[in-house]
Amino acid sequence: KLHLNLNGTTHVLLLRGIIYYGSFHFTPRIIGTDGRVWFHDGMTTRQVCTDEPYLE
Repeated sequence: KLHLNLNGTTHVLLLRGIIYYGSFHFTPRIIGTDGRVWFHDGMTTRQVCTDEPYLE
């Protein structure tokens, strides 16, 4: 489980899968139950997730 605090509200995300590729650099895509996709890369986006197109 991943607990996120957004604007004072805690959200719990369940990990469904993870793919990791070398150099100790991890870039997740968080997919909501509604198909909304968020991308995070701590090296480029820092503490911000960026919105990506919805999954169909």
